[in-house]
Amino acid sequence: MAEEVAAIDPRLVHRNDEGQIEGVKYERLSAVLANAVRELSQSQQNQAEALAALQQDNAGLRAELAAMRETQVQILAALSAVSSPLSAEGLASLDNGKQ
Repeated sequence: MAEEVAAIDPRLVHRNDEGQIEGVKYERLSAVLANAVRELSQSQQNQAEALAALQQDNAGLRAELAAMRETQVQILAALSAVSSPLSAEGLASLDNGKQ
């Protein structure tokens, strides 16, 4: 375990005269852990705020998409009403009426 701690922060382990790891400096470990917890807490808070902003943006985009779909339905209905008299049968009846 001391080797794993040394990989994170070499200042947290005891070494012998030959430089080999002998143990963990547990009295220093609590300060490092407290800082790590503080950083993780801040990171989690930042992520929560970013997520809330994204959810708000998503809701706005969904509302905009719904409005665009409604507009599309209205445009298609208007085009259908205009194109019906211009169909082949409608044009033929107009030609027959002119004669």
